Amino acid sequence: MKRGFWLYIIFVTAGSILLLISSYVGWFFVHLSRSLSPSGEQWGQFGDFFGGVLNPILSFITICILIKTSIYQEKHNSLLEQRERIKRFEDRFYGMIGQVKNNFDKLTINLNGEEKIDGKKILKVMEDAIFSNNQTEFMNTNGFKENIFPVVRQFYLLLKMLETEYARGDISDESILEYNLWLINSTDYDILRFVILSSYYYDTIQASKFIVGNKRFIDEVKRLGFEKYIEAIIKYKSM
Repeated sequence: MKRGFWLYIIFVTAGSILLLISSYVGWFFVHLSRSLSPSGEQWGQFGDFFGGVLNPILSFITICILIKTSIYQEKHNSLLEQRERIKRFEDRFYGMIGQVKNNFDKLTINLNGEEKIDGKKILKVMEDAIFSNNQTEFMNTNGFKENIFPVVRQFYLLLKMLETEYARGDISDESILEYNLWLINSTDYDILRFVILSSYYYDTIQASKFIVGNKRFIDEVKRLGFEKYIEAIIKYKSM
């Protein structure tokens, strides 16, 4: 608890004691013009009076301290729980970014039944097919789509997790924008292009729809220089 709270309690307690003594002194020594009594019995009565009045005051102050302590402990526990949730979320978040990379690194496909190519070459072949010669028949086969889908789906699950945490209130407006920016900057350039190209080209698939429809993510991607890239994919799709 803050230092000011304890200073406040000390001042209130000391003030209560001084007020009680001052009231007693003012009443008997000033108003009634009494002098100090030599009688032990009267001093005992004074002690009973002093304790009888002061004890309820101190009890009330004690209750206030207990309530304040309880509220502080509850806030502290809530803060610890929130930090633990954020830590678990960030562990999953960065773990899933790593999983997207692993899926892309493992990505292989036999092109034309002969040449076996990896993710980077698959991306180049897709870009050449769309932006150069318009021969995209191989991209529409079920085998090709099934091979590249794990990367897109893993990225979709990552964005879905972000939106779920935001909807629950565990992520603020500012934080979700930061997480989207971290996601983009933490994802390899080739993987980001692969996800964007696949999402816009296969825009009827649920995972692709979610990625393309995620305004926060797409706006940030465009702001970082992918706007013309996206426009070119959309233009090809409309031909």
